[in-house]
Amino acid sequence: MQRSTVIYVANVHLEGHPTMVAKRVQQVDSLVTSLQRQQQSRARAAGVEWHPDDEHVIVCGDFNCEERGAALQLLVQGRLAAGMFLHAYM
Repeated sequence: MQRSTVIYVANVHLEGHPTMVAKRVQQVDSLVTSLQRQQQSRARAAGVEWHPDDEHVIVCGDFNCEERGAALQLLVQGRLAAGMFLHAYM
């Protein structure tokens, strides 16, 4: 059976206030959770096993944080570096 490639596109506008780092992290976490649910639902509906290499995600928009910010780190790496989480909630 031939597998198809799926591309998810998410456009975000994360919280902009400079002191609301924790809110941006929460928004990214919510986005990732929602995408994972969508992927699982699609796989179940199609009756196929989920293959991560068959699905790609493009996230664009206004992240309202620096390149090394906690929200982007969570999105790109799937986790926060030691100490980053604590810093995100300060």
